[in-house]
Amino acid sequence: MTLYDDISHSLSYLSSTINANVVDSESHFTVVINGLDRSPEIIRHLAVYTVAVVSHAIEANLRISADLMEDNRESILEIQGCFARYIQHNNNYSTATEKRFIDRARNPWLAEVIVHMLLNISTTVRNLHPPGEILTTSFVHDLPTDNGLDAAALFISQSLGVVVVECKAYKNRPAAAFRDATNYYTNFNNNHILGKRIRTHVQVMRGYLTEEYRNQATNSFWKQEKSFVPTIFYDSSKNEDWSIGRDQMRNMVVNKDKRILVPIVIDNFHLFFNELSDAIRVYIGEMLQNV
Repeated sequence: MTLYDDISHSLSYLSSTINANVVDSESHFTVVINGLDRSPEIIRHLAVYTVAVVSHAIEANLRISADLMEDNRESILEIQGCFARYIQHNNNYSTATEKRFIDRARNPWLAEVIVHMLLNISTTVRNLHPPGEILTTSFVHDLPTDNGLDAAALFISQSLGVVVVECKAYKNRPAAAFRDATNYYTNFNNNHILGKRIRTHVQVMRGYLTEEYRNQATNSFWKQEKSFVPTIFYDSSKNEDWSIGRDQMRNMVVNKDKRILVPIVIDNFHLFFNELSDAIRVYIGEMLQNV
């Protein structure tokens, strides 16, 4: 199979396996994700998707474009070098430096890739983004430690809008993850740095829109139409009731239907990200063997 085939198969599998339910939580809506687990199939297809995103084999308009990687050993080695920085060569967790890298860089970055995947498959999986249909997405960070928007997308409902995602992955601290993710949207309209970052992402994403929608992407349209999607990852050993109203969500400067909380509960948090990292290394090794 080619890289194109692998990506197509992985997207098809993830779209048919992952589903979502929407819960009215009084101050916002909560999207409950089902099917994102540690099964070998899910881990494998997430690994393929991660490699595809990093190699830009998935474009901002969600189309597969694997020609830059097909049968090109040099390109695959370059991607392998990128992952050596993103996830390193092993899952060592013994020294303080290694723990800091895994907890503060590797796991949060992999979580962002998963968010990107959820935005992608939301075009076929109902309820992943209730406010409207995703048209384009931003690219994932080039480095796990990069600042800026964790994820962004353009969507269409009655008009064109922007999705702003802030993602946190704290194994044992879901309440802290929620607090830190939602704080990102505080004083949104007067946050000029955030406004500039959104404008930068929008400028890239609008280039992938059809002419019909591109003509709507003018005059800071996103200030009028936007959805806020704080997304938090944490271990299943921790219990939180996200069905109740939350002041942090209530205080967001968007209507309730645009306040979307996505809590992603992971069984055996560290093992999940370790297995995903291993699967990425294995898949890149397979690619090298096939060229």
